[in-house]
Amino acid sequence: MAPIMSFSRPGHCGRCGGWLGVVPATRVPKELSTTTSEYWVSNAAGDLLALASHVGVAARPLRSVFRDNLDACVRHLFRGNGAEFAKFVGCTATSAYNWRNGAATPRIDQLLQISDRLRVPIAAFLTAGRATDWKAIKPAAANYALPIALHHSSAKVRQALRLALAERPAPSLREVAQWLGYRGTEGLRRIGRSLCKRITDNYKKSVGPEPYYNGPRPRICQPQEIEAALKAALAQVNPESVPEVARRLGYATSGAFFKPFPALCRAIHLKIARRNAARIRQMRQIAEAALQENPPPSLRALAVRLGYNDKKVFARHFPDLGSKLQARRKAVARKHAAQLREELKPYTRTEPAPSMAEVCRRLGLKHLTASRKFPEEYKLIVSRYQRRRRAVARLRV
Repeated sequence: MAPIMSFSRPGHCGRCGGWLGVVPATRVPKELSTTTSEYWVSNAAGDLLALASHVGVAARPLRSVFRDNLDACVRHLFRGNGAEFAKFVGCTATSAYNWRNGAATPRIDQLLQISDRLRVPIAAFLTAGRATDWKAIKPAAANYALPIALHHSSAKVRQALRLALAERPAPSLREVAQWLGYRGTEGLRRIGRSLCKRITDNYKKSVGPEPYYNGPRPRICQPQEIEAALKAALAQVNPESVPEVARRLGYATSGAFFKPFPALCRAIHLKIARRNAARIRQMRQIAEAALQENPPPSLRALAVRLGYNDKKVFARHFPDLGSKLQARRKAVARKHAAQLREELKPYTRTEPAPSMAEVCRRLGLKHLTASRKFPEEYKLIVSRYQRRRRAVARLRV
């Protein structure tokens, strides 16, 4: 019989052509590509076993060796972006930060995962003084996209700040930070504090009021435009208020509208007041109809029905209706409780004594509600049922 030749791959079976610990749905072909994850991890595990007798005798501790090699990998492959490295290899950003600082070392499965994702031999991370050509490794990383650099050089940032000083209209410092890819302005202030202060001053001057000696500020809109906007608002079924029209045209307040056009502003105000009064009358009709419902809704439910999220609308517009609704809800609750009490009383005398769970199921009650609202009936039903159970137990004995 000819000897069975086995593949010289750690973790690979020469008989079935599969990998140990994996139950494939179909037969795995014997010729496997060297780019598969299982093949790479098995070879990396073999390299790790081969390095076990060498890494411990080095002059430098293994943790510092791994820290330096991993830091070089992140700097060359990911431009120092530890978050991008963590996302790429499938670990948390905190773990990557601790590995780079030497505060922790990865487990064996994490080390094999890093080697597999980056397609970097495991010896490149555990061997001291090993010169790794990261430029040659970079194209081999699967689905690799070069991350955006987290920081710019100080010279480039200062140049961008000087260019922002000459822009018109003057940008704010936050806009300049967004152009440069920064989330906040603190990084810019650390690099060029005086330049940032000049940018902020320019922006304040561009949006602030002009000094009195420079004359009045130019008009935002001509009087004809303001009059046309007020007439258009008055023609609407639900007109905008005068302050809303002013803000839409770019004014901070509506003072410039009331003096030249008092009649239009008064007409808009009266139309809005009539609309609000009609809406309040309609809301009162809905609230009065809700008083006749059985059971009446709660104040919060009725407020939602009227289009509000807070029940304080009743205290503001209908305090009398709110108090009437609460009084009727209490009366309906007392009547319902008295009816339930009358339905509970027969069960205090029923033979054989029923359990409280059965009574609650028949009446649609909850145990907690029955014990709080009807404590006497609840205790009597429970005690009768317990005596019945004890009597049955004695008969069985």
